[in-house]
Amino acid sequence: MNDDVRLRPDPDAPAPAPVTVVVPPAPERRRGLGWFGQLLLFGLLAFAVVVAAGLAIFFALTRPLVVNTHTETVDERFIGAIERTQQVALLSLQVQGIESKKRATTWEFPWGPWEVPGSERALFVQYSFAAKLGIDGADVRIEPLGDGRFRVAVPAFEFIGQDDVDLRIAVEANGALSWITPEIDEIAMADEILSGSSEAQYVADNRDTLQDQARDFYTGIAQSIDPEIELEFMFI
Repeated sequence: MNDDVRLRPDPDAPAPAPVTVVVPPAPERRRGLGWFGQLLLFGLLAFAVVVAAGLAIFFALTRPLVVNTHTETVDERFIGAIERTQQVALLSLQVQGIESKKRATTWEFPWGPWEVPGSERALFVQYSFAAKLGIDGADVRIEPLGDGRFRVAVPAFEFIGQDDVDLRIAVEANGALSWITPEIDEIAMADEILSGSSEAQYVADNRDTLQDQARDFYTGIAQSIDPEIELEFMFI
């Protein structure tokens, strides 16, 4: 047996598979902003402060000095009917109409007023009532003239009150920015409609009819007692 025997690779044996070794990357070192980055950041912050201060000064100088709200009221009415009444309330006028009130916000600037667009409010109230006109019967004076004749002194005609009052909102219109304008007081509008602003005009417009009705009223009372009584009237 030969001791000089060497092992030789088998040419028919498969080649060994290659081995892949994965080496992890070295951790990346973080760098600071550096002097240039710090300078840039400081500049941006300074710019933001300057802009904010400039805006504050601008709004302080241009803000409205006074905020005003102006109101416009329009009242259109007409007499629909006249009804005679056998009472101290000698006439009853059927009054109908629509009252409108508009309101908007105005800002007062140093260069003049400016109405804010879209801040307007509008309210239209439809109303009807019976206006009673007459006299105070306690102030009527009757003076005998003899021979069945009497003088009746009738006091000044006056507005007595309203009956059958009907108030309702016909239209309500508000702009997109109407929330900055105070709301229109519906109760105050009703008080204005029923207030005495037109009472004297009612009396003046119907004075002749009131005198005729006063004559008929007191003549009817007197002749129901004595058909021969004659009356003459004096209107104060």
